[in-house]
Formats: sequence, structure tokens, C-alpha cells
Amino acid sequence: MFLYQDIYNLFLLTILEIILGIDNMVFISIALKDVDPNKYRRYSFYALSLALFARILMLIFISWIVHSNATIFGVSISRGVFLLGGIFLFYRAVQELCILFKSQQQTSHRTRKIVTYKKKGHIAKVILEIVFVDIIFSLDSILMAVAITDNNNIIIIAFSITILFMIFLSSHIIEIINKNMILKVMAFIFILVIAISIILRGLGIHFPKTLQYSILGIVVLVYYVRSYIIQRKRE
Repeated sequence: MFLYQDIYNLFLLTILEIILGIDNMVFISIALKDVDPNKYRRYSFYALSLALFARILMLIFISWIVHSNATIFGVSISRGVFLLGGIFLFYRAVQELCILFKSQQQTSHRTRKIVTYKKKGHIAKVILEIVFVDIIFSLDSILMAVAITDNNNIIIIAFSITILFMIFLSSHIIEIINKNMILKVMAFIFILVIAISIILRGLGIHFPKTLQYSILGIVVLVYYVRSYIIQRKRE
């Protein structure tokens, strides 16, 4: 039975996962651009279903490490994962924010690099390529999800909803984000906060989740105040 906190975490994770998956959606659109439009949804379904399976396996593995009491040379493996994962997530968020501030284009430098090395081939190769790229892109989202909730069922449901969005609404989502990039900026600012909390957790310092949610609320409030001011100026 879901609690209110679980419902909130599911909603928050789903929104962040969808926004984090924008680059992936762009890559899928490019990878399948030569496919018959009538078969596009079918092939994207195959690719993303495999990607979802890979994500779940990665989630189980990372969750096991995080909750493990095992040590290496006296250092807790879980703390090491949190510390390295938090640094990685922090770097990724800063990198994405820098890209967003430098350019209004949807496709990030990271996505463009991967697409550059793409070669035309059999559809099976393209599907496997999409799965591989999704695994790379999903590492930060898995770390973020584990930091938000310990309930793997909630995370798996959020992943599943995100995959369905990618399959059925990828083109529409890309268009919405393209028109309102501030949404993506807000998401990455919140992810920066999550990254800091993960790093502190790796150092053995407690970072209250209520503080995370408070910061998210402030970011959302700033967004709406900004939108209101812009609208008043236009009037």
C-alpha cells in the first residue's frame, strides 16, 4: 500500500526522469530517422523495453551495493558509491546547465558525440545502440532515484512510466521542453542539491530530505514568480 510520501516520490521521480531523458529521446529520434514512420513506434518499443530491463538490473545492483555493509581496506563500499556517485551526478548536472546556458538547442554535446560515431546498419544494431546509450544516460538517474527513495518498487514504476513517455510522447515532450527550457534548468538545479546530499551521505554527514523538498519548493516558487513578472511586463 502506497503512502503519501511514496506517491510524492513517484511523482517527483517521474518528472525528473522524463526531463533527464530528453537527450535520450533526441538520440532515439535521430537513430530511427531512416525507419518507416509506421514502424517507428514498434522499434522504439523494442529498444526501450530492453533498456528498461537493463535499468532494473542496474538499479538492483546499485541498491545492493548502497545497502551493503561490505568494506574494502576498511572503507565502506556503500559510502564509496555514494561519494563517487554524488560527484559524478554533480558534474553531470553542472555540465548540462553549462550547455543549456551556452545554447538553446535540445541536443547536448554528449548526444552529438555519440551520434557522430553512429553508422547505418541493420535495425537490430540500431536497437542495441539505443539500449547501450540508455544505459549510459540512466546511470545518473539511478543514482538520483536511490538518493530520493529506498523503495525500489517506486523507482521501477517511475522508470516504466518514463519509458512509456519516451515511446508514445517523445516528439511532443521534446517540443514542450524546447519552448520552455527553464523547466530543464529547474530540474538540474534540484539535481545539484540531490548530488550534494549524496556526497554528504558518502562522507557520513546527514542531509535531511525535508530540506531537499524545501529547496525544490523554493525553486518552483521562483519559477512561478518569474513567470508572473514576465507576464505582467508583457501586459
